[in-house]
Amino acid sequence: MGSALTVPVIDLEFEELDSIVLATDGVTKVLDLPRVAAAMQEPTPERQARGVLDRALGAKTRDDVTVLIAELQEWED
Repeated sequence: MGSALTVPVIDLEFEELDSIVLATDGVTKVLDLPRVAAAMQEPTPERQARGVLDRALGAKTRDDVTVLIAELQEWED
């Protein structure tokens, strides 16, 4: 039988209207955090994702590129 998968777990605190970026290594291998953060200045999640995608493709990534932006909505405690 193969080795067990170990997944690191971290606790984060979020506020209403925060965004979460999930991206494949086709993005993380070619973009640093300031370049991703620049894309996140776009006004909508769709444009933010397109900005990350375009930056990764512009950096000549050689891997697949997938970007998911989750914008947290209002909630009650």
